[in-house]
Amino acid sequence: MDPIALMLKILAASACLLVLAGILAPILWYKRKKDLARIAAEAGAVFTKAGPDLEGLGKTGIGYFGLVTKTSNQIAFGDWGGAAARYFDGFYSTGSGKYSTRYDFTMALFEYKTGELPQFSLQPSEFFARLDELLGAKHVKLENAPGFSKKYQLDGADERALRDFFNSDIVAKLEEAGPLHILARGRYLAIYRGRALLPAGAYPQFIAYTKELALLMSR
Repeated sequence: MDPIALMLKILAASACLLVLAGILAPILWYKRKKDLARIAAEAGAVFTKAGPDLEGLGKTGIGYFGLVTKTSNQIAFGDWGGAAARYFDGFYSTGSGKYSTRYDFTMALFEYKTGELPQFSLQPSEFFARLDELLGAKHVKLENAPGFSKKYQLDGADERALRDFFNSDIVAKLEEAGPLHILARGRYLAIYRGRALLPAGAYPQFIAYTKELALLMSR
């Protein structure tokens, strides 16, 4: 086939895919919203199309929220086990123009009524994190759970407080789940799975698990 004709066919197919994606995206987003509203109703929670306001998220003191561009699809529980729990979608972008990259996430955010958590970040260990250690970076290691410390990178200013905080019950609970990212500061605990929206069908299990974990972490 003539190279020019082949290129034109590829461009035409690409254009069709873009049009199809543009048609499907709002349909899938509407379905997600309806599914999450149903899940919220079944769980006795309140669903709102809008998520937490960015100013309020900034007041948590959790630096990650300073990146967030927009939130939506909030499922809010009232006082639950001494904490208010909210689940919501959000995204942030890095770069600009044609170099811009969008990152989506689904977040569980707990606000405890009393007590405070030690400030920390916990994330799955990845190649660059391990390379970072070889170059001299220091992360908090749990002496009573060396296997866990190989799977997760724990950072925080007060190492002693974190070693006391991450007891065997919390470590065992964390090892039940797949990779998690956790951020804590003061009365706030944020948990998410990574840079992707959580499928609606996975919400009930995620809600149940994160509530149990938040209860274990309450002080």
